[in-house]
This record gives sequence, C-alpha cells and structure tokens, in this order.
Amino acid sequence: MSLALTPMLHESAAALLRERTGLVLSPTRLQSFERYLADDMRRRRTRNPERYLARLAAEPQMFDDLVTAMTVGETYFFRDPRQLEVLKSELVPTLQRVRPHGHRLRFWSAGCATGEEAYTLSIIARDAGVHPAPTILGTDISRR
Repeated sequence: MSLALTPMLHESAAALLRERTGLVLSPTRLQSFERYLADDMRRRRTRNPERYLARLAAEPQMFDDLVTAMTVGETYFFRDPRQLEVLKSELVPTLQRVRPHGHRLRFWSAGCATGEEAYTLSIIARDAGVHPAPTILGTDISRR
C-alpha cells in the first residue's frame, strides 16, 4: 500500500505527542517519525490520515506504541559513569552529612526504561552505607 503522508498528519500527530507527553521532536527525529507513521498506517490498513489521527487520539495502546517508537528505551547498569561518579563522590556524601541522622534519602531515576539505572542507584547507596535504605523511584514515559 503506497501512502502519501500529508503535512497535516505529521503536524497533528507531532502536536498530539507534544500535548500529551511534552516530547518535542528534533529535526533529526522527524524522518523516523514520518517512517513510523507510514508503517503504522500500513499495519493498521488505513489510508485515511484523519481516521488514523482520530484512532491515535482515542486508542491508548496505539498512542503508547507511538511514544515507545519515538523514545530511546536504552537502559543498562552504570549507564553514565561520569554522572554516577559525581553521585558517589559528591552528592551522596554531602546529603548524608547535611541531612538529619536517620533521614531517608530519596532518588528519582527519570527515563530509566526497564529500571537498570534505578537499581544502579540502589547499589551505589548500599556501597556508600546509606542508612536507612533510600527510597528510589524509577519512571519512564513508555508503559512498556
């Protein structure tokens, strides 16, 4: 099925993504975005951009698939060594020193896909002797 994607489809789908998630596509991501839209329309056997956009707006799973396709999804333990070194050598010791005894530290790993970065924070806290154990929250925009 050959599709001529309209500027309206690109702009409306990008606006929906931005409105619901805050994601703004860089110029380097636009080509993959357009390819995703064309492939998804083929998969869903629709040639009508307006109908496709209506479904994208109304069907949570369909929208989640778009979000997943347009985000990185890379995750692994000890992912950014320089950032983690600052955390280990400066941030955690400073927080332990300035917080009252027994204060529970809280860490948030935003954009951590399947959570390896959040587990890394737990390992760093354990190795630093953080007590009581910190509260660690790991989140990602993709529901997968």
